[in-house]
Amino acid sequence: MTEYLVQTPNPAAQQAVGMALLASLSSLSVDITDKGMLDLFTRIQGNQGINIAILMMQVSLSEAIPRHALAISTPIAAFLQQGGALALRTQIAPRFSPAEILALQFDPEQLIDRTGLELHHTPE
Repeated sequence: MTEYLVQTPNPAAQQAVGMALLASLSSLSVDITDKGMLDLFTRIQGNQGINIAILMMQVSLSEAIPRHALAISTPIAAFLQQGGALALRTQIAPRFSPAEILALQFDPEQLIDRTGLELHHTPE
């Protein structure tokens, strides 16, 4: 059934799969390590390009999630400027109910609170 829903281009079916996946999560962690991509990005766009990208990210986050913008943009900016590693962690307990998923999709600030989202930068 899940395979059918994933392969079906029906938006309602895809939303149902997404909700089922979210309801099954208890935590999420993502680690990104720069092994030379920053050097390539700097060569292509220069430091000015990185600074512009950081400024655009900070403005976007300030508008979308004002309470969390600084906590999210600071480690991302440090990662883009210095390389190293960026770690994203969440702790979701209790797991999401389908009703809660529907409610939180329209409130990114509450979603961040509810998932305990944390970002950490570690320089190289």
